[in-house]
Amino acid sequence: MIRALHRYLEHEDPLVGAANLIAVLVGLNLPGYAICAGLVAGPGGFPAALLTFSASPLFLALPAVSRSRPNLSRALLPIIGTINTLFSTWVLGEPSGTQMFFMPVLMAAALLFRRGEAWLMLPLVALPAVAFLAADGRYPLPPHSFDLAAAGALRSINAVGVTCLTISMGLIFSRALARRPDVGN
Repeated sequence: MIRALHRYLEHEDPLVGAANLIAVLVGLNLPGYAICAGLVAGPGGFPAALLTFSASPLFLALPAVSRSRPNLSRALLPIIGTINTLFSTWVLGEPSGTQMFFMPVLMAAALLFRRGEAWLMLPLVALPAVAFLAADGRYPLPPHSFDLAAAGALRSINAVGVTCLTISMGLIFSRALARRPDVGN
């Protein structure tokens, strides 16, 4: 099973391989995150919290896309991440701090492309930044209103999640750089 997963993730381009690993890492963690958020939210908020893993299949499919369209798969990672962050922030409400996930999305967009691919990287870096600014304070009412204690607990979970994802991405990108010293070109 580990070998099959490794084959699914690997790619000759280390940046595509990094994108594949990040996508699968996020895709596999979303169901656990949704359950955790649901437990914190309580019985009334559990169904709404479960909606936050609806993008999991999209993340898990990116390595398959990378086989025939590697640039598209790298571009889709920050696009899907931005949409997922917008959706999850709406579902859990702004007080949950879910919009903190725009930071690792922005980081992925900035690091998945080489200097010569600035034409692709710059709009993808702008996407989560613009989404954050445009949506801030303008989300529709969430499907469930979480009380202040639940929102605070969700904010703590999200802060830890963003930290862990950012550290994981740093390790993944440092591995990709080690595999290919000319990544910055």
